[in-house]
Amino acid sequence: MRPVALRQQIGQPPVVCTVRGTDRYDRALGICQDATGTDLNGWLVAYRRYSTTSVPKEDQAKTAKSGIWADEFVPPWNWRCGDRLD
Repeated sequence: MRPVALRQQIGQPPVVCTVRGTDRYDRALGICQDATGTDLNGWLVAYRRYSTTSVPKEDQAKTAKSGIWADEFVPPWNWRCGDRLD
């Protein structure tokens, strides 16, 4: 997915985010929707450590080899642990 993909998906603002809690660093955790009601977390596939809501969408993308699954990458949960591609 190219960096402009999210901008194109959102189109025109507003984006509405509903905070559903905080993580251990007191960062807000929530769900964001674009003006059409599209779940942007699901579209991006949110970090599964904090929410499993988008796991089925992630699994679909992985099976279809779409989005980030179309190429080699370090999953976010591994990247946060310091793993990098050589």
